[in-house]
Amino acid sequence: MRKRVIPYRTAKNVYEIDADFYRKENIKTIFIDLDNTLDCVKVPTPHQESIDVVNRLKDEFHVIIVSNNHKNRVRQYCEAIDPNLEFVFHSGKPLAGRMRKYIRVHGIDKESTILIGDQIYTDIIFCNKLGIKSVLTEPLTTVDRWVTWVNRHRDQRMRKKLKAANKYIDWRS
Repeated sequence: MRKRVIPYRTAKNVYEIDADFYRKENIKTIFIDLDNTLDCVKVPTPHQESIDVVNRLKDEFHVIIVSNNHKNRVRQYCEAIDPNLEFVFHSGKPLAGRMRKYIRVHGIDKESTILIGDQIYTDIIFCNKLGIKSVLTEPLTTVDRWVTWVNRHRDQRMRKKLKAANKYIDWRS
């Protein structure tokens, strides 16, 4: 099994992860994937639960929404949470070049950064290329953009392999 597909930790969803986990891991910056991690891809504005989790986290941590989706989708969603919430659209996941530059320009310490995401073949590979920690969540819904459908089948098979190899480590561990 390739190391690039192994998440640092796993969780059912972004909402269940306690802030103590981030503190224990000395996390300062939290990247959160948008579609099917924070909210459904078809939802133009955030649910209250999404607003609450981001606001709770940004009181203590530097929170940045990271998405492969287009600018209008990501901007509209993030501005509904907080007009000053940072976001990156067309991030290029799993390619790391654009985010490597973003991290360098913004002076983000990779050692104290984590990404929460729902896909192995975009989010987890992306984190492992960047050298940052990751938490793999379950997708919130079965609704996806058409480009994601291809990866979902591969993703499900890889999750089974990770579990069988004891590489699917819960965030509480």
